[in-house]
Amino acid sequence: MIILITGASHTGKTVLAQKLLEKYRFPYFSIDHLKMGLIRSGNTHLKPEDDDALTEYLWPVVREIIKTAVENRQNLIIEGCYIPPDWRKSFDERYLPSVRFICLAMTEDYIEGHFDDILVHESDMEFRLTRGDCSIEDLKKCNRWFIEAFSAAGEKVFLIENDYSTVLQELTDWQIGICGGNKVNDCHEDFWNALDELMNTSEIVIDRPKGSAHPRFPDFIYQVDYGYLKNTVSADGAEIDVWVGSGDKKIDAVMCIVDLMKRDSEIKILIGCTEEEKTEVYRTHNEKPFMKGILIRR
Repeated sequence: MIILITGASHTGKTVLAQKLLEKYRFPYFSIDHLKMGLIRSGNTHLKPEDDDALTEYLWPVVREIIKTAVENRQNLIIEGCYIPPDWRKSFDERYLPSVRFICLAMTEDYIEGHFDDILVHESDMEFRLTRGDCSIEDLKKCNRWFIEAFSAAGEKVFLIENDYSTVLQELTDWQIGICGGNKVNDCHEDFWNALDELMNTSEIVIDRPKGSAHPRFPDFIYQVDYGYLKNTVSADGAEIDVWVGSGDKKIDAVMCIVDLMKRDSEIKILIGCTEEEKTEVYRTHNEKPFMKGILIRR
């Protein structure tokens, strides 16, 4: 398993990586160490503050490290800010199921209310040579970028908005655990296999094809085929809804939806959706204030 951790400055990426290392004994690789090794050895003329250029320079190396670890069936924690929002496009289905992704960011309210504490703890895991050089506005801007960029890519961003230590502890417990005597990853696979069986034994009916209008909201045009699995039952009493993309007809994600207007919650199954189609589905279920959803990838 690969645990890939990114996020804004001062959010505790290194602290979380260390917690996971200590609890699960997974090796830990810092992209910052790779960056400084290449800079100080003269292998690049880039500077530590060249964030965008460094992401473009470092990500292909990190990408191939991840592929090698997956192929060798090795566990590895990789941490750093030089991970692009569309990182999933770098991998196919041979690799993606083995990667668990975490993006950390702080809300503006949290930064305003805890700025002094943030600076006090900025060297908890590593001594910063430029201590205290971070302004509150710079920190807000950095965190805002991570929230907007990774959310737009369909990624879940774990927000630090109340208690910092609670968020990190929840992530430590959430990523890997025990389930029925097996690793949680095995239990995840049982879930996806059960969905596969449900799909394979059901007829997929597309009643709202791409380009058609919503029957009750004619201004809404479907950008991805939408339908249901015939002779199934969802939480709302109707059949289980599906989004069917242009790729191979395999289940690759689910959307978990909460609808405050209908006061219900249900899942939507994504079948063969490209990254662009996943992003469109995610936006569809999050553009209204009364409906929110999270995308869970296989």
